[in-house]
Order: sequence, then structure tokens, then C-alpha cells
Amino acid sequence: MVKCSLGMTRSGRVGKPVQTASQRVAVGVVAAAAGLAVLSPWPGAGAAETLIEGFSFGCETADGRIVRPRHGDIEGVAYADIPAQRAQCLGTIDRKIALCLENTAFISETDNQEHAACLAVFQDQARACVGHFSFERSKCGADGPESDAAQAGAQDAEPALEGPARDRYRVKPVERLMTVREAANVRTGPGPDYDIVGTVVVGDEVRVTGEVRGRDWVRVVYPRTAEAAFIYAPLLHGAREAPAPASSAAAVETASPLEPSSPSWSVAENEPCLVWNYGNKDYEPFTWSGACVDDKASGEGRLVFRGGDGTYEGPMQAGKMHGRGVFEWTNGFRYEGELRDGKQHGYGTYVGTSGERYDGEWREGRPHGQGTYVEADGDVYEGAWRDGCFGSRDSRWASIGTSAAACGFE
Repeated sequence: MVKCSLGMTRSGRVGKPVQTASQRVAVGVVAAAAGLAVLSPWPGAGAAETLIEGFSFGCETADGRIVRPRHGDIEGVAYADIPAQRAQCLGTIDRKIALCLENTAFISETDNQEHAACLAVFQDQARACVGHFSFERSKCGADGPESDAAQAGAQDAEPALEGPARDRYRVKPVERLMTVREAANVRTGPGPDYDIVGTVVVGDEVRVTGEVRGRDWVRVVYPRTAEAAFIYAPLLHGAREAPAPASSAAAVETASPLEPSSPSWSVAENEPCLVWNYGNKDYEPFTWSGACVDDKASGEGRLVFRGGDGTYEGPMQAGKMHGRGVFEWTNGFRYEGELRDGKQHGYGTYVGTSGERYDGEWREGRPHGQGTYVEADGDVYEGAWRDGCFGSRDSRWASIGTSAAACGFE
């Protein structure tokens, strides 16, 4: 029986009762009677203009102050000539939806801790904000056959129109490499209304092959499928020249049998392919169903441990779990979410062997950021976590992936 490779441990005791969120901060949504965020029109719009209405965020604290998240209210905008400004309108909608998705916390960690109960309010408002601007997108209008023909005739050098009839766009060809700044969805088209085909996580490298005109979206080669897809451009950074693709002949490796270069690597039983074993010399023998690049498991696939006790299904990069995957063990352990370099990193859900559960943000294999932990007996720890630690020594606390002593609780 191999030990859980994700390094999950948990220890916690209740020193004394902690105040509930409602006792610490009286939270109220600045909203209409139904409790939803207020839709606020842009103030200077004229009757003949097309108005993209804004969206308000806010949370009322116990002392009656109204506090707002990172980007505050998402303002509206007006367009005088939508047929001529359609691409600009669509790009604006995309940017506002991205701001909605980012508007779930305060700028400073101090405010996040002081007004922790407001974070759930902002998350609800952010979801409503995305729905609001997705609806407003229809105000940007649609291209008709005549306008398509006129544009094609007037601009022979322009890239051809692509996409479905409801959402036509042009892609300017480029060729460069970029790095993922924030975890992002990869979609079939340049906008949040398109289907998600997968995800990329912080630190991933992607090849960018096009820029969508009038929108903050780029076309990329999705690493897991090698097919064209789209990512919201502000979530990438560090543009640099892309090298020419390596020839298939140069990529062929013939070294076999394969010997691990260090005790931290194990070889699959069914093929000469290395997988990182977390430094565990007793790592249970396994098989790997995916590709092997430079002697290491790469791309989508499935790890199955010989004893049948555990599986991992998802992407690998350079022999390590990397991307969005699912790790399951027959003893009840389960993790589903984002991983980087073999560790939980991003957003994910952990279920322990006794039924305990954590949903939230992770960093380097430990809960870090906003998350909710529910013990098997029903006790709930909700709020800000730091390096696997929640609470303080003099109050209610819990730890995941680290010891109570390391957290300073003992």
C-alpha cells in the first residue's frame, strides 16, 4: 500500500468557541430587495445611444460602512454607432466579464481577513455580474451578410471572418510563446460564452498563434490536444519568440531499459517512462496510459497503481501531475482540482479518509487563500487559510498538509 502521494495530513482541536461570521461582521448586500447586486446605468448615456449598463458591488459592515472589492463597481459604457463599433463593444464586454471574475476579494490581504464574511457576498455578486454582462453582450449587435461582404471587399488584406454567425471575429496571425499569469479556462472561441475545453495553470507555457481583433483574447495551441483554442489575453504574460517546432525524428528516444536519475523518480511497468514519486522509495508500482516525452510522462493519461488501490487521471508535465486532474484512493482519499509540479495549486476539493472535506484555494500542496473545511463530525472552518493553517493558537484552529506545531498552535 503506497502512502498518499499528495502529502495530505490533518490535525486540529478546538481551544475555545469562535464567533460566527455573523457575529464578527454583519454583512449586507448593497442591492435591491431580492438581495442581488444593483444594476447601475452609465450616467451620461443619451437616448439615441446603445447603453451597456454597469454593475454595482458592495457589502455593508457592522459599523454601517459600505466596502467594495478589488475593482469596485464595474461601470457601464455607451456607444453612438454600434454597427461601426461592434468589435469594440464585444471587446469591452469581454474585459468587463474578466473584471467580474476577479472581483471576489479586496486588494489587500488585511481587508480580506478583517471583512472575511464579505468575500462570500462578493463571490455571489461576481457570478451575477458575469450573467449580467453576458446578457448585455447581445446589445453589441450582429454582423449581417452585407456588412461581411463590404468589409471583405474593402480590406482584402484583412484576415477572414471566423466563428459562428452570432459572433464573427477576425484573428491576426502571430507566433510567440507566453506564460500563464493566472489559472485560466481554455475555450473554443474568443469569449466567455464559448465552451471550455480545458484549463491552464500558473506557470504553464503556451504557444500563441493569433490575436483576436477588437478583443483581449488570443488564439493558442492547447498543449493537451495540440488543437487551436482561445485564452483571455490578460491572464498571460512574458511574450517571447517561439522556436520552430522540433522534428518528429529529433523527438524519438531509444534509450531502454530506463534507469531513474535519482530516488525521486520511478519507472512505469508498462513502458520506459518516468514519474515523480515525491521522494517515496516505497512508491507502489504503476502503469501509465499516456505519452512519454524525454523519458517522462506527459499529456493526458491515467496512472494506475498495481495494487489497484489508487489512480490518477489527468495531465502530466515532465513526469509530474500538472493541470486539472483527479487523484483517488480506495481508502476514501480524493482530490479533484488544479495541480502544479505534482502539488495542489489553484482551486481544488480534498476529501479525506474519514469523510472530512476541504473546498478552496491551494498553494504548493497546502490550503492557502479562501476555503471551507468541514470535519467528519460537522465542524466547519471557513475563511482565510495560510500555508495549511487556519485560525490561531488562542482560538479555534485547524491544519491540513502540515502540523499543528508548524502552524504555531502547539
